[in-house]
Amino acid sequence: MRDFLPRRIMVDYPEGWMDSVESMKTLQGWTSTSILHFRDLAIFGEKILLSIRFGGWTSEIHPEKAANWARYWRPEIQGYIHAYRAATGVDLTDQADATIPSVLLQRRLQGGSGRNGSSSASSRSRSR
Repeated sequence: MRDFLPRRIMVDYPEGWMDSVESMKTLQGWTSTSILHFRDLAIFGEKILLSIRFGGWTSEIHPEKAANWARYWRPEIQGYIHAYRAATGVDLTDQADATIPSVLLQRRLQGGSGRNGSSSASSRSRSR
């Protein structure tokens, strides 16, 4: 299948499957957001969730441990927030949004915007 999909040869994706998915996404007319942002959401989200899950937070009473956790995982959290905004158009640094990401993605595909009205990320992706 890889041989039949048009792809950009000079783009070096971190994983082998990404060029095929990017090509199929373009052919199907899905979102113009790069597949790299969706990959970053998955990678960073999994790391953050597992660090919380296996952190032993129920028995922790020292706030310094939470501060150290946030300091240690800062690059992943920032990467997740950036990828979330690029994919959904919602800025999590402004205010937490409990809307399911699939709803936000569907709104974005239909030409609507996220919670913030006409966000700069969504207007950039529609202008391409």
